[in-house]
Amino acid sequence: MILFFCKEGIKGWLNNESFHWYCEYMSKPAQQLITILVNGRPVQALSGQSVHAVLTAVGIRTLGTGPRQDRARGVFCGMGVCYECLVTVNGRPYQRACMLEVEEGMEIKIHAM
Repeated sequence: MILFFCKEGIKGWLNNESFHWYCEYMSKPAQQLITILVNGRPVQALSGQSVHAVLTAVGIRTLGTGPRQDRARGVFCGMGVCYECLVTVNGRPYQRACMLEVEEGMEIKIHAM
């Protein structure tokens, strides 16, 4: 364990392997409030959040339906493996909501709504 310094001053104790990651993480700029459009409705989000996190925060859980139209689909794994969270982003279909960070003015279309 070592005591280390970043631009912001002393950060604490870490082992050698996590030192560089921690300094990079702590040097990221603060999140800012941005506005995105979800099916034409303005929604507030924090920069750096995933599309999935924003949709969940505003209460949207269903993102589409399965092959049987009576079955709702939403985020299952949250890490890009299952492809259950597909949405259309800025006109590009089949984007994984759990893997995409929000950007100012982003337009998201949810097929279940």
